[in-house]
Amino acid sequence: MAHLRWQIKYFRGARVIYAEKDENSVEKAYKYAIAGMRKYLRFFGLPPEFQLINIFIAPRRMEYDRLVSHLTKTPTNKGRLGQPQGHDLYLISPNAWPADVHPDYLGRDGKYDKKVYRQFIEHEIVHMIEEYCSPKGAMEIRPQWWGDGIAVYATGQYRDRLNRKLMKDDLEAGKSPMIAGMKGRDAYVWGWSLVRFIEKRLGRGALRSVIQNSCTDDILGFLKLSRSRFETQWRRALPGLAREAIRG
Repeated sequence: MAHLRWQIKYFRGARVIYAEKDENSVEKAYKYAIAGMRKYLRFFGLPPEFQLINIFIAPRRMEYDRLVSHLTKTPTNKGRLGQPQGHDLYLISPNAWPADVHPDYLGRDGKYDKKVYRQFIEHEIVHMIEEYCSPKGAMEIRPQWWGDGIAVYATGQYRDRLNRKLMKDDLEAGKSPMIAGMKGRDAYVWGWSLVRFIEKRLGRGALRSVIQNSCTDDILGFLKLSRSRFETQWRRALPGLAREAIRG
């Protein structure tokens, strides 16, 4: 990192820290992040104020891992494309995507897919909003199906080509997830359907209430929903929710 020339650009609501070679990615990262911040604060009906955010753009995977592990003191995951921490958002430059991300995320030209990049930034912005608007420490307590589910649902990622394929594969194999222990891949692929079903039952205000007021791993209990009855009804509705998403 010492051999890189780092720059800072200041914008309204954000500053972007980047390597000189990635200057062409600065405006796009800022635009997607700030537009996502405004969009999802409105989506959840939350107050429009949000403090200054810092957007770090790493020029390659190695520097991204170094930034995340050294500055956030948390382990990195080689499958991740970004990491929010408080008011900081760490990204891998789109210029590095052809070499440093899974081929499924690339466009037909072998370069970064603009839609995937925008949705990925928006996904992380939803996490930042949730942390900012939640009771202290709540995000570490809530189940993964909620955290990833609400970000995937709000940003529409459940309709992207990779998620559609994974849902289709699961349905064809007769695989259907359970709420208890829904983590990892299943939380990302199917968590959104739980969030969507809660919204259908109780309205979007229930999602805002969880964000602002809950500090528990029992989201259904917080919403005064019977776990067994809710799960039965959700599993009955799941094929229809999935087909709707797959049709896109």
